Amino acid sequence: MKRIVSIIMCLVLFAAAIPVVSASDGNGVYSYEIDGVEYTVEFADDDISPDKMEMIAETLVGLRDGSAQTYGLGCTLFGHDYVTKTVSVTQHKVSASVPRCLKRTYDVTYCEDCDYTKSQVLVSSVYINCCPAD
Repeated sequence: MKRIVSIIMCLVLFAAAIPVVSASDGNGVYSYEIDGVEYTVEFADDDISPDKMEMIAETLVGLRDGSAQTYGLGCTLFGHDYVTKTVSVTQHKVSASVPRCLKRTYDVTYCEDCDYTKSQVLVSSVYINCCPAD
């Protein structure tokens, strides 16, 4: 009976991980597929740590809410050390006709010392020719 319960629990946990697919090419470009919708997140600067890039990318595509998961003693005593970077999010196959993809550019303000995201200001939103018509 314990074996059956453990197998069922493994299947449930595996099924919960399927709707979100994530990949990074190591060059500041992150790709996500969430419930059949594809996103590409690109960073203009490469001076951000990969962990921060992934945290910001997940916040912009809706996988995180931007609140601090780890809040350091330095932030508690001296306040956050905010940095603003430009990030582009491309949502693929939004429209049925060309141009199909929607590219949004954000100015993201986050703390360098913890994983708190202060703001995500939409700078531009434009349809681009990215994916071919089906």
